[in-house]
Amino acid sequence: MLVFYKMRLTIMRLKLTLLASSIILTSINVHALTQSDIDYAAKNIKLTTGLVENKPQDCPPGSPWGHCYRVEIELENTGKRELNKDIEIYFSSYHRSLGSKSDEFKIEHINGDLHKLTTTDSFKGLKSGQTKKFNIDFMNWIVSDSDFFPNYYVAGANLQARNILNTQPLLDKVGLDELSGFSRGIKNTENQLKRNAGDLLPAATASSRYADNVKTRDLGIEAVSANILPTPMKTTLLGGKLDITQGFNIVSDALPLNQLQALNERFRTLGIKTSQGVTIDVKVKPDQSKSSGSYTLTIDEDKIAVIGTDNAGAFYGVQSVAGMITLGKNTLDTVLIQDQPRYDYRGMHLDVSRNFHSKAFVFKLMDQMAAYKLNKFHFHLADDEGWRLEINGLPELTEVGAHRCHDLDENKCMLPQLGSGAELPNTGSGYYTREDYKDILEYASARNIQVIPSMDMPGHSLAAVKAMEARYRKLMAEGDQTAAEMYLLSDPYDTTKYYSIQHYKDNTINPCLESSFIFMDKVIDEINKLHTEAGQPLTDYHIGADETSGAWGDSPACRKMFVDPKSGIKNAKDLGGYFINRISHILDTKGLTLGAWNDGLSHAVIEPSKLAGAPAKAWVWGTMFWGGVDNYNNFANKGYDVVVVPPDAYYFDMPYENDPKERGYYWATRYTNTKKAFSFMPDNIPANVEWMSDRMGAPISAVTGEKKRDFIGVQGAFWSEVTRTDAQAEYMIFPRIFAIAERGWHKADWELKHKQGMEFKTNVDGNKGTTHLNENAELRDADWEKFSNLIGYKELPKLDKANIHYRLPIVGAVIDKGYLNANTPFSGVQVQYSIDGKNWKNYNIDKRPLVGNEAFVRTVATDGRKGRIINVTTKK
Repeated sequence: MLVFYKMRLTIMRLKLTLLASSIILTSINVHALTQSDIDYAAKNIKLTTGLVENKPQDCPPGSPWGHCYRVEIELENTGKRELNKDIEIYFSSYHRSLGSKSDEFKIEHINGDLHKLTTTDSFKGLKSGQTKKFNIDFMNWIVSDSDFFPNYYVAGANLQARNILNTQPLLDKVGLDELSGFSRGIKNTENQLKRNAGDLLPAATASSRYADNVKTRDLGIEAVSANILPTPMKTTLLGGKLDITQGFNIVSDALPLNQLQALNERFRTLGIKTSQGVTIDVKVKPDQSKSSGSYTLTIDEDKIAVIGTDNAGAFYGVQSVAGMITLGKNTLDTVLIQDQPRYDYRGMHLDVSRNFHSKAFVFKLMDQMAAYKLNKFHFHLADDEGWRLEINGLPELTEVGAHRCHDLDENKCMLPQLGSGAELPNTGSGYYTREDYKDILEYASARNIQVIPSMDMPGHSLAAVKAMEARYRKLMAEGDQTAAEMYLLSDPYDTTKYYSIQHYKDNTINPCLESSFIFMDKVIDEINKLHTEAGQPLTDYHIGADETSGAWGDSPACRKMFVDPKSGIKNAKDLGGYFINRISHILDTKGLTLGAWNDGLSHAVIEPSKLAGAPAKAWVWGTMFWGGVDNYNNFANKGYDVVVVPPDAYYFDMPYENDPKERGYYWATRYTNTKKAFSFMPDNIPANVEWMSDRMGAPISAVTGEKKRDFIGVQGAFWSEVTRTDAQAEYMIFPRIFAIAERGWHKADWELKHKQGMEFKTNVDGNKGTTHLNENAELRDADWEKFSNLIGYKELPKLDKANIHYRLPIVGAVIDKGYLNANTPFSGVQVQYSIDGKNWKNYNIDKRPLVGNEAFVRTVATDGRKGRIINVTTKK
């Protein structure tokens, strides 16, 4: 009996042990994260986010200048099982987090804009059908829907990361994305529309747009029939008509075959037949008294003649024939045009690093640049978020540096940024092969465009730094230390702590390493070869050189230089100038000219006259309200060739208007519409203060200083942080690019001449300032009236033909006694209205419709594409 009892006890203990083991294993299975958990979370988490308020009363102590904003995140488990507590959720936020307001969730800044959400020990689980909400504070403020980045993703150790499905952008048929699937965006409340109490700018409304547009009359299509963009120096009407029904036949021994083909393609895009019909006789007759690109165009009743002072002039003369065309008309006005450009440098900048844009898009952009006589393409190919050009001998630059995915070690890709998400392919990934780049160069040459490559360094270089670190690790594992260290850009023992302006901790090339200069020499050589092979010799090389503050102080390699009296380097502040000087010599040995942003050339130790080679070019971008007014003349006076690139008016990543629905960053200005870019006077920077306020609507002032040298030109700039698709890029660039083309080619009579010692104060947005512009402002507005009619009646339809997804103008409208009054900034664009938001009719100003107390309005392109719908109501 005792033996039997002992056996039963042993068996019971064994069963209890097995049961306990089973419970433990079950517990482990519940909590040990698996790929199934990741996949489940990505599919079944419904994540919703939105702004709670800007500048809440209890901002964390670390808030810069006391400013923060609060965002709510809502997580709903829409699946049938509990969410694993060990999942990690990663997401992008342009502003760095200041902490979570939740006991169950904590937030960690990873690098750049990438953040990570994890659960705490207080997390009580997220069961099927359950929802949890919590708040997170971030630096500064947000007032735009595009501040919310898409593609939140779920990850875990050694598992494949997955994008949360409902946070992926919703794409329409042309590739414009919007984020309403997960983001509530910005609401129409004071604490969301305004950044803080000092934000004085009113939001754009249907009525405010109407008031702005009503000052610009509809002149009718015939009034702009003989006008072209950009405005010629002199146009004489001859009073006749030329029938172009049969098309054009360009006859020229002056133009090379590739340019003839490009010009014929321009005509074909507009629906004009080529190699038949009216003869366009093109000749070149050198004239040293005129600048490059000058030409004379004569359109008679039976023929056309173009005489260029050089090849560029001949090319532009034929482009002006295309400019004379009004789609739908079979005749041209007979004219005599005598023309020459205002500036030699008329540029457009394209950033493909933050988000990649296709070769096809680059071609479309250059087609339009050529059509409107822009001749410099500033191609921003490398920055923190991506390296976009294949370089012989350094495959890691594109194997690692051109792609973004979830790889915490960054051996196979860069970490996600700017809402690119964890999965490939994505809008943050891509590059141009060597053959792609040569195709782009050849395409540019055929359109009289010079390509200026830009690989930002030593700051804004995270992609290059991480790619070379991956190369170093790979070669060290193979036992080849010499090869591993050859192109290394970072000091492995550098303990310097800093944040770049975009919150990176490690994005600067170390100038104290000789391998950094070996790398740059190699890259420049390879790009130089590509230009030679493509038949467009490289002349200008843009190194960026901006925003490097805070790096290198605790790098052992740099500390050796600080104590070496022969180095001439006392501390980290001296390294920026040292870098620029060395790069200038590398470029000079290759016959290249140094180009950089003005802040990169601002180091005290840099003397322009002592930089190697030809006078360096400074792309100056100082804002009006941050003391940038003086930068332009100061750099020219120092001896730099200055390109004017004011963020206040020429940065096309800024929103079109103060409306949360308009995509863009707004650190420089809350809005830049086409009229603002058109109105900017590049030769007299301080005078622009009179008709501008700062980014908050507050007044600014400036005094004109000494001006010893003229600027060499102007440039529009497009940065792509919040522009993920090609269609979005077209929306942001067009039609604002027309204003750059106009100001770069044509100096208007209303532009106030520079006179030293004049003070200008803001005289708009409710501010009473100086009135030096006076009649000039009236002349400007009259000039804008003709220009805007030209855009609406002639140029936007041409963009439709070219399949450019430009921003259709937003309608301004008011309801007066039940009748709808509607207008747009570009006369000639069709407006439509609806009573119910579903059934639409064309609007006719001569027969104003009776709509009652509410209506909906939009614009429609000639190809049927629709603009943004605006709701109009009567004031209560």
